Amino acid sequence: MKVPFSWLLEYMSCPISPQELADRLTMAGHEVGECAVPGALLAGIRTVKIKSIVPHPDADRLVVTTVYDGTENYQVVTGASNVFEGAVVPFSPPGAVLANGTRIKKAKLRGVPSHGMLCSEAELGVADEADGIWILPADTPLGVDFVSYAYLNDCVLDIDVLPNRGDCQSILGIAREVGVLLDEPVIWPNTSPHIDAADLNYTVDVSEGCRKYTASVIKGIRSIETPFWMVRRLQLVGIKPISFVVDVTNYVLMEMGQPLHAFDAAKIEGFHIEVKEAPTDAVWTGLDDKSLNVSQNDLVVASGNHLLALAGVMGGKDSACDEATHTIILEAAEFDPVSVRRMAQRHGLRTESSIRFEKGIDPLGIERASGRAAVLLQEQLDVSVALNVVAFEHLSYVPKTLNYFPDRINQLLGSDFSTQQMRDTLKALGFDFSQDGSVVSIPSWRERDVTTSACLAEEIGRILGFDSIPAVEPSVSVVLDNPTPMDRLESRFRQYFIGHGFSETVTFPMISHEEAEFVIPDSSRYLEIQNPLNKKEAIMRPSLLPSVLKAVAQNTRNGQSLIKLFEWARTYDTTGETDAGIAVFSLDRMAHPFFNYDKSRSTLDFFDIKGLAHHFFECLGIEFKIASQSPDFMFPNQSVALEFEGHQVGYYGLLNPLVGSQMGVQQRLGVIAVNGTALTPAFTDTFPVFRTYSKMPSTRRDVALVVPKSLPYAHIYDAFWSKKPTVLESIVLFDYFESEQLPTDHVGMALGFTYRDAVRTLTDKDVDPIHEPYVRSMLDELPIQFR
Repeated sequence: MKVPFSWLLEYMSCPISPQELADRLTMAGHEVGECAVPGALLAGIRTVKIKSIVPHPDADRLVVTTVYDGTENYQVVTGASNVFEGAVVPFSPPGAVLANGTRIKKAKLRGVPSHGMLCSEAELGVADEADGIWILPADTPLGVDFVSYAYLNDCVLDIDVLPNRGDCQSILGIAREVGVLLDEPVIWPNTSPHIDAADLNYTVDVSEGCRKYTASVIKGIRSIETPFWMVRRLQLVGIKPISFVVDVTNYVLMEMGQPLHAFDAAKIEGFHIEVKEAPTDAVWTGLDDKSLNVSQNDLVVASGNHLLALAGVMGGKDSACDEATHTIILEAAEFDPVSVRRMAQRHGLRTESSIRFEKGIDPLGIERASGRAAVLLQEQLDVSVALNVVAFEHLSYVPKTLNYFPDRINQLLGSDFSTQQMRDTLKALGFDFSQDGSVVSIPSWRERDVTTSACLAEEIGRILGFDSIPAVEPSVSVVLDNPTPMDRLESRFRQYFIGHGFSETVTFPMISHEEAEFVIPDSSRYLEIQNPLNKKEAIMRPSLLPSVLKAVAQNTRNGQSLIKLFEWARTYDTTGETDAGIAVFSLDRMAHPFFNYDKSRSTLDFFDIKGLAHHFFECLGIEFKIASQSPDFMFPNQSVALEFEGHQVGYYGLLNPLVGSQMGVQQRLGVIAVNGTALTPAFTDTFPVFRTYSKMPSTRRDVALVVPKSLPYAHIYDAFWSKKPTVLESIVLFDYFESEQLPTDHVGMALGFTYRDAVRTLTDKDVDPIHEPYVRSMLDELPIQFR
């Protein structure tokens, strides 16, 4: 919300500077991001009228003008094509300074002296670019200091209004807050126009999507130029001037926070207005000239089957005011915030009007804003304005109330404010008290965000100053619950990866459909958000991978090439919620000094990822199995899925480069992911215990096998290991090959079996009786053969 300081001063006195006011507002909960002066460097600019224009004798694209500032004539050479005799323009004489700091000097242009410069909006800091000289209204006084006249030296406060403070989305709303902070009265503008009898009678029919609707019939409208002061104020708050009637509605919108809309009465059929759901699906064109598909879920303002506007969002082009308009229907209403938000999201229309309806308007400010617009129209038009208000109200306004307990407020804040201090503060903010002081009435403009006694405490704390509350140690002892197995697993996951040089990231749980499809194409599993903030946050993430990949991409764009990130968070799908952990890291070997890598290797590979993943599970004390198929978004033959007791509990390996590039990541990435919910039953929270290495020598036996290609090595290993002899220390695959000499669809494998006893040396007589029956028993259990 942009607030020009001069506009604020129209309603109140402010004895402090804009910067001091910005500090006070920030401490009161209204963070001021910037105090900007558009023309901070401007100096010496004044207004002149062009008296004559003659061609330049030696340049076709230049003209020589004579300008008059009310006391003196100046000769100025310009190349602007939009100048004309009689135009009033800003002029920078020699010695004046432009917005970029350039000081104007006398000069000769192609031999003709030029005593100054005619200025464009860009040269005065009002716009980034301009097509010509800034042509001012014909009634602009000559010779005035244009910097002050055009508010170019005005300080504009850019206030970050909180989502719950819709009452501060206006100049008067901020003035009301400033008045309380500085103990200064706020003088409201005139909102009572002169009312004449109107001979146009309109009827209004409103659905429950609109709590209150007023339609004012205003006659005698004609096309005039918007006053310069109004144009400049609209520009300072970021509104583009369009036409007089539209500018008046926008001015009141920014001044009072109430959206208004003007319909051309001649374009409304049958003198009847309806606010209802769209009767049928239709193509409708808005004021921005864009066509939209309006559905029956949209709340519209209509006249019969003629759609006039998307209620609270935007008016239609067919009912817009133009130069021929002589009578308008001025709409001021309170539309349902949920309906407005859904329409704005559905159609991608984020307008100044929809923003205010979404956050809530003052239900008692509707007629006041309509009257204010009528006053402004009367002040600028020569003819009288006829006003006839047709009002419709579903529910009459009843102030909300809360029980008031001053002692509880002090207890909550840890303060010792007096009862009178708190009462005076709330009354200054617009709250009212019952006769016995036990009940407080909430002002109409705060009915949506003040809902509990804690809200009252917040209001008192921010106005009287949280820094005035003494810091004391809490007197209540803190009782911690015993950590759950999930808490302990999360802690071990975090400790492990922090200990291995990873940085923890915290990402948003909402992602887009497109991001989810990279990992889980099945959209039936997506948990949709009913009212998403935008399309990029439309579903709850079914996997941590898309969120972390966005963090990787962001770090890469910021010049970070060595990525080591992990996150433990919750994932969501239609079957429920799951706690999960994921670690993602680049495979550049310089990023991972904890790996014992070969110095001749330029990058890490699958086996480095495998070593880290297996070591992690060993630290957890969990024995898992390798599944036959890894997730589709991982790199084929360079990744595996992990199982425990028949349930998939994670995966590790290389990320598919196609998935990475679609998410904006070009690096080769290793991924280790675990399903915390599935792992918890197997996690005992016991740390590995060191066992003394045997000092006895080992004995090895090698076995060559012929194995079907369809039989994974993991199954062979699990079968052998499940029936291993007591003295069998390890099994390792040391050879794998394919040959035409082998049976079709078979491969060769060579396994090494290491035997060792803890207290004595094993001889062949000890090992052979164990090894031979052991290996041959596996021939009966598995479809394998000796080679």
